[in-house]
Amino acid sequence: MGDLIGHLEQYLGTISGGWTDPDEHETRFQVVQLDVASDSSLVSFSTLGLSRIPFHLDNDSRQIRHEFMITVQEDQVSSQIPALLHQIAVESIEGAAPLLRGQVVGPRGPLIPGSSMVAFYVAPPVHQPDAFSTYDTGEHVVVFVWLVPITHTPKPTTCSTTGGLNSRICSSNTVLTFPTFPASQSVRSS
Repeated sequence: MGDLIGHLEQYLGTISGGWTDPDEHETRFQVVQLDVASDSSLVSFSTLGLSRIPFHLDNDSRQIRHEFMITVQEDQVSSQIPALLHQIAVESIEGAAPLLRGQVVGPRGPLIPGSSMVAFYVAPPVHQPDAFSTYDTGEHVVVFVWLVPITHTPKPTTCSTTGGLNSRICSSNTVLTFPTFPASQSVRSS
């Protein structure tokens, strides 16, 4: 697990906190908070140890091992984000189903009280260099899954596209919102 921690910290920042659920020993993973050391105002949360559990694709013998992550602006950090990430991971374990690119987790109503966040879009972590997307433990490859918040507004939203990942993608009242990444941050297309 030590090398996986090093991989996370190399790209997402220093681990500044961690949470486990003492009632769920069989899940064997935790959620960590990573704070970027640069001038960035981004904070990431990631599962750590979820990749110990193999997930099988339907009708396929291949296995997927992954870790989930959420990146938010510093002013959007909530004490409930680790619980949300934990819940999504537990549901994936209980359903024996990996999260796949393009999938939407939710909607479930407001995920955080007072927030318009209602669901997550599953994407590759395109806001990081290619080398972050996977990590080879020597026994298996870990795939990192980025959960992008989806918000819902009570009235139709007009969105303008600024391009790149600093944009909002709108459809009716639903908005897929990417955090604002520093101009120096490496961004690649998926």
